[in-house]
Amino acid sequence: MSEENNDFTVPSDPKIRAEIKSKVIEASALLIQKEGVMDALKGLREAVEELGTPKSTFNRMVKAYHKQNYKETSYED
Repeated sequence: MSEENNDFTVPSDPKIRAEIKSKVIEASALLIQKEGVMDALKGLREAVEELGTPKSTFNRMVKAYHKQNYKETSYED
């Protein structure tokens, strides 16, 4: 097993420490949003499965649609 390098020293500058704390809080909020999105996607997969479409098929359909939609919207920029 490899050893991790834990040679991090917390900065002594209060401004830098506050900025790091702010980024940690922001990242935590994003993770909470991600969990909500994942729960919503799970609900959609289950609903589509109840309609007779396997989750794997639904996932492929969503990925294809998203990829196409992303390309179309990125060309508009």
